[in-house]
Amino acid sequence: VSKWRVKFNVLLTFLASGFWHGAHYLVWGLVHGLLVIFSKPLKHKWLSIFITFCLVSLTWIFYVYPNTMVAFKKFGSIFTNGFTIDFMNLGLDMGNYLVLLLSVLLLWIYDVKQKRIYTLFEKCSLESKIFILGMLGICVLLLGIYGIGFEVNDFIYSKF
Repeated sequence: VSKWRVKFNVLLTFLASGFWHGAHYLVWGLVHGLLVIFSKPLKHKWLSIFITFCLVSLTWIFYVYPNTMVAFKKFGSIFTNGFTIDFMNLGLDMGNYLVLLLSVLLLWIYDVKQKRIYTLFEKCSLESKIFILGMLGICVLLLGIYGIGFEVNDFIYSKF
């Protein structure tokens, strides 16, 4: 199919995903679809990742607030009330900050050393591979959704 048909299909898929969550989430689906369609990697990979992360994070405001108008008002207040970030007032305790710091550090190391990590992993014995994957699974369970500071009522899908 043509390039424009692919873009239309992607946008339709994201709109359907937003509608599936409820009519209020159509804006979320539309913005996500447009980001996927029109995003182009920048010269600097990390800048491209940062910009994409910020734009996608802003769209989650449509999940948090009860209706589209409230979400738009909150979105607008980001820019009218000043865009300041108080990292010590994000509702995280010290354990969450440590997990966040460790996660960012590990993701950065993985991104920089990805080929070397794969090469080392391929050379490992089957027992070592099973052990490594098991430990990674345990880390996901301990530091994932049921990790430090988890509150079931704060989970994004708890309202559905």
